[in-house]
Amino acid sequence: MEALDIWNHWLALAWVAPAAWAAAAIVDVFIIDRGVYRDPLQATAISATVVALPFLLMALPRMEPSGLDATTFAMALAGGVCDMLMLLFYYKAMFTTNDVAHAETFFNLEVLFIPLLAFFFVGEQLGTLNYAGVGLAVMGVVILNSGASRYFSRHGRLTLYLLAAVLASSAGIVIQDLVFTRTGYWNGLVGYALGILLGVIPLVRFNGLRDCFTAFWRSRGVILGAEAFTLVASFAGLRAIDLSPSASLVAVIESTRPLLIMLACLFAWVMLNRIRLCPADAIEALRAQFDAAPGKLAANGLIIGGVYVVSLSALQG
Repeated sequence: MEALDIWNHWLALAWVAPAAWAAAAIVDVFIIDRGVYRDPLQATAISATVVALPFLLMALPRMEPSGLDATTFAMALAGGVCDMLMLLFYYKAMFTTNDVAHAETFFNLEVLFIPLLAFFFVGEQLGTLNYAGVGLAVMGVVILNSGASRYFSRHGRLTLYLLAAVLASSAGIVIQDLVFTRTGYWNGLVGYALGILLGVIPLVRFNGLRDCFTAFWRSRGVILGAEAFTLVASFAGLRAIDLSPSASLVAVIESTRPLLIMLACLFAWVMLNRIRLCPADAIEALRAQFDAAPGKLAANGLIIGGVYVVSLSALQG
């Protein structure tokens, strides 16, 4: 049997991304619980820089400047800035309440926003079967978020932060999808990484370069661990967008992140309870991630059903 070439298989890459995000979420729970970052601005500055620099170092030697015009480069920069803004609003939400599993439910709204943005700005059209799959996933999103609505009603500002994060993330996906249709993958990745770093500059100036470096160096092991997963997730997600028939299909698959995060946190909670080497408050932070699990599992069952339908459509195409 021929081995699966994951690098050129968009569906496999699209699943790698949410799995890596789930692993990163576990580490983020500990980072925020232990006060590694001073505030959301410092968290964004460090996290975005650690992710963007490897992208840039990998992509620069492989880019072909002749295939990158000024308009496409500006679009790639804008995509990077959007992802930096997504991180900023995400960390603002996490510093409000360290409940990443609940917060990730809002990122499922990408399933709604991306087709809408793609329709208005790119003119993307999906087939009937694709819309049926997205519709099934949207039903899961509605169930998932209805279970969290009472929780978020106590934190109005948190809801605004998460909606802003979702809008920024959705815009970034649509922009990068368009960039990859106009230039090569590595060219688009260079612009994307530079866009992230461009957005980080004001944050570093506000926090102070020395303070950011000190915070990073003091906890470099755990930060690099979290950002290694984030790097894999971002890299796989961008490659999936580049190869997929539609950015909307990648968004549907990434909607399984809450389920994967709950499962990962459950596994970590069980293991840490067994070895008893972790502070009790950190273990409790993990346990809180899989509250209201039955409703979330049911909702994600619908989302996975939608993934199956859109996958059939992609294979038929």
